[in-house]
Amino acid sequence: MADIATAQEVLQRVGRLDRIDLIASDSTVAALASRLPPGLRVEPAEQRQAALVQMTEAFHVNLQAMGLLALLSAPCSSTTR
Repeated sequence: MADIATAQEVLQRVGRLDRIDLIASDSTVAALASRLPPGLRVEPAEQRQAALVQMTEAFHVNLQAMGLLALLSAPCSSTTR
């Protein structure tokens, strides 16, 4: 955890915010969402977590597919003489 200014300096992103995580009631979230400028949004953490899980699963499927492809395309070496 860090304050916003310190985090921006450490990450070399002075003047830019990607996200702010907060714990708030539904009424506070609704009030905040109504005051945000265009292009900004409030989204539940579960939504971001679900996207991360989907990306991870897709990555594992791709790894398995590439592994199987490597097995199929590997040259067969015969040890009989």
